[in-house]
Amino acid sequence: MVQRIDVHSRFLPECYRAALAAAGHSKPSGMPAIPEWNVNEHLEMLDRNQIGSAILSVSAPGVHFGDSKAARDLARNVNEEGAKVAQDKPVVLVCLPHCRFRDSLMPCWK
Repeated sequence: MVQRIDVHSRFLPECYRAALAAAGHSKPSGMPAIPEWNVNEHLEMLDRNQIGSAILSVSAPGVHFGDSKAARDLARNVNEEGAKVAQDKPVVLVCLPHCRFRDSLMPCWK
C-alpha cells in the first residue's frame, strides 16, 4: 500500500490556541473559529486517508502578534509542544520549528 506524506499539516497546541484568542485572532485564515486539535484525532485522520507521515506547522498568522519577546516565547512553547508530539510518533509526525521571520537567521532553539 502506498503511504502518502502530508507536507502541509496544521498543528494547533493549546498554548497557540490561547495566544491566538488573546491576540484577537478568533477566526484565523477565515475559519469560523480557532480549530480544536489533538494528536489522537490527527493520527486517526492520517490513518483514514492512508497518510503515513505528516509535517506539522502552526497555522496563519504565525507566532508574532506585535510583541517580539512574546513571539519568541510563543515560538519556544509551540516548538516544545511539537517536540513532545513528534517524540511519541517520530516516523509519523515531524514538527517544523517556528520562529519569527526576522529571527529566522538565528537559531530559534537557543
